[in-house]
Amino acid sequence: MTAPRAALVLVVVAVLAAGLVGLDQPLARWTAQGGDGLRDIFGIITWFGQGGVVLVPCGLFLLACFWLRPRLPSLAGPIARGTRGAALLFAAVAAAGIVTDLLKLIFRRARPELWLSGQSASFFSDHFGSAYQSFPSGHTATSVAAAIILGRLAPRWRTEFACFAVLIALSRVVLDAHYLSDVVAGAAVGAGVAILMLAWFRRKGWVPASDGPQDEGPNTVQR
Repeated sequence: MTAPRAALVLVVVAVLAAGLVGLDQPLARWTAQGGDGLRDIFGIITWFGQGGVVLVPCGLFLLACFWLRPRLPSLAGPIARGTRGAALLFAAVAAAGIVTDLLKLIFRRARPELWLSGQSASFFSDHFGSAYQSFPSGHTATSVAAAIILGRLAPRWRTEFACFAVLIALSRVVLDAHYLSDVVAGAAVGAGVAILMLAWFRRKGWVPASDGPQDEGPNTVQR
């Protein structure tokens, strides 16, 4: 995807998120009536949306690569490719998390659970705590960023990565942690960060320019 097209997509998604604000509270009231069994399932799914779920393994993998590369010169090529892929994934997820954290501090939107309990439902609160960091969804941003990068590194699993990111985004609404517009905005942030990171790594020559599923190069994981 070219930069102008990516920018257009992000603008459209941002406008869509703004338009969904009117649906936020009715949907939050409806999801709050869900059964405990469903919420327990989504409680497990949502755990995988934490940035650390990707960042910690990536960081350990990168450390292992740096340690192994001089000791296994015969595997220098595969180790270098693995290092570049892990670095791309780590950078995209970390950047998506940082951007969403900054936006949360700017918008300071009260989470649905506060509104459902009869408290605030507004943006730009005087509070800075976690309960007032609903917009945008950090879990969604990091999950979408990870799904895009992993889909680039392992094209044959693109659909599975995308579906799992959607499930994580949905879990945030079902669990009353975020409004619908929060997760849409989070998806836009995650996609934007991932696209920018991919473009930067391509300019460095660290990932191939091809994006298609036909790419079966050394960075591709086959099923």
